[in-house]
Amino acid sequence: MKTRKIEWYLKMGKICRLAGKLWEDKRALKEHLKMAKREILRLVHQLDLEALSALLKIEEPETFKIEEDELEEEVLKKLGDLQHMTESDLPVLQDKKKL
Repeated sequence: MKTRKIEWYLKMGKICRLAGKLWEDKRALKEHLKMAKREILRLVHQLDLEALSALLKIEEPETFKIEEDELEEEVLKKLGDLQHMTESDLPVLQDKKKL
């Protein structure tokens, strides 16, 4: 874990018109981001190591960072556990290599 933070990204308007409209309306973006953060953090807490590992490998090149927040200790511990595992410990990574 490099930063102990979760970074929040927004899709670029050229690939998502809704994201573009949100970026233009800072008040709407703030409200949407508040709800989205709450739901995403709830889901992150529920993920097991395998699912979290798969999620962290997804690249989203058509996005840009808009905010970052400190991670809760529970999530940091989970990520610390993930760093100590090898790819052979996580079946989802092995399955992806077969594709």
